[in-house]
Amino acid sequence: MPSQAQLQRLLTTNRVQRLHPATAAFQQLLAGEAKSGDGFRAELWFRRMVWSKCAPDAASYTSVIAAFARAGAPSNAEIWIRRMDLRGMRVPVAACNAVLDAFAKRGRLRAAEWWYTFMMDSDVQPDRISFCALLNAAAKASKPARAEVWLSKMTDHQISPDLIACNALMSAKARRGDAAGAEDVLQVLRTSRQQPDLVSYNTLIHAFSRKGDVSGAQRYLEYLLQEGPSPDVISFNCVMDAFARQGLAREADELLNRMADHVKPTTITYNAVISAHCRAGSLNSARGLLKQMAGQQLAPDTVSFTPILTELTRLRDFRGLRAVFQQMLSARLTPDSSVEWMLEPSNGLHFGRR
Repeated sequence: MPSQAQLQRLLTTNRVQRLHPATAAFQQLLAGEAKSGDGFRAELWFRRMVWSKCAPDAASYTSVIAAFARAGAPSNAEIWIRRMDLRGMRVPVAACNAVLDAFAKRGRLRAAEWWYTFMMDSDVQPDRISFCALLNAAAKASKPARAEVWLSKMTDHQISPDLIACNALMSAKARRGDAAGAEDVLQVLRTSRQQPDLVSYNTLIHAFSRKGDVSGAQRYLEYLLQEGPSPDVISFNCVMDAFARQGLAREADELLNRMADHVKPTTITYNAVISAHCRAGSLNSARGLLKQMAGQQLAPDTVSFTPILTELTRLRDFRGLRAVFQQMLSARLTPDSSVEWMLEPSNGLHFGRR
C-alpha cells in the first residue's frame, strides 16, 4: 500500500495534469487521517475529493467522522453525521460508534444516550462497541445505575456482556466508592467464561481505596501478588492512596519497599507516601522522601509539596514554609491556587518563577 505522502504526491500530480484521481486513493487518504485523528485534514481531503468529481460514499463520511471523534471534537463529527442523514444516506454503525466513544471519553453521558436514541430512530442497530461506549460514558460520569441500565439493554439486544462491559460497570461503581457493588461484578466475572483481568482487580482496589477500606484494598493486592495477574504500578498506587487517606505512614513505607521488588515507584507513588507521613505528623520523614525521590531520578511536582506546605502552615512554621517554597522554585514549580494562601503570612513571598 502506498504511503500517505506518496498518495498526496499522486493526487497533486493528477490535479496539475487535470486528471481525475481515483476514488480509492482519496479513500485511503481519508482512512489515514481517521487513524491519525486529524479531522480538519480529513475534511480538506473530502472537499478535494468532491472538487475532483469523485463521489464520496458512506465510508468517506465515516472516515471524516472518525477523524473528528478521535481528535476529541465530537461536535464536528455530529455535523458530518447530520450531513449524511440530510443526504438520505444510511448512517453506518461505525460512524455512530465513533461519536459515542468520543462522548464517552469525556463522560458526557446525556450526549451519548441521545445518540443511542438517534441510532434507534434511524434504524441503526447498536453493536457490542456501542454498548461498551455507553457503559464507559456512565462510568466516567459516575452513574452506576445508568451503567446497569445499559448492561441490561445490551442483554436485551442479545449481546452478552463481555469483560470490557463488566469492567466499565465496575468502574462506575468504583467511582462512587461502591466497593461491595464492584466486588459483586467481579464475582459474576469469576463464575462466567470471562475471567477478570488486571484492569478488573485494579478497579476493585480503587473502589476500596475510595471507600477508605484499607484492608479490602490490601486483600486484593495480596491476591494479585500471590495468585492473580502480576500487579502493576496502578495496583500499588491505589493501595498507597488508601494508606495516604488514613495517614498510615508505616504501612506506606513498608509497601514502598515491597513495591520496589515488583515495579518501579512513580512520582504519584511518592506523593501518596508523603501525604501519609504528613497526615501522621511525620514532617521530617515527608521532607526526606523528597530527597529519596531525587535518588530514584523522579522529579517532584506541585502535589509532592502541597501536603508538606499544609502541615507547615498548620504548625505556623513560616521559616520551614519559606525553605520549602524556595525548594519548589529551585525545581521550577509554583504553588497552585489551592496552596498560595498558605504562604501569605510568610513575609510576602513572591510566587513567580526564577
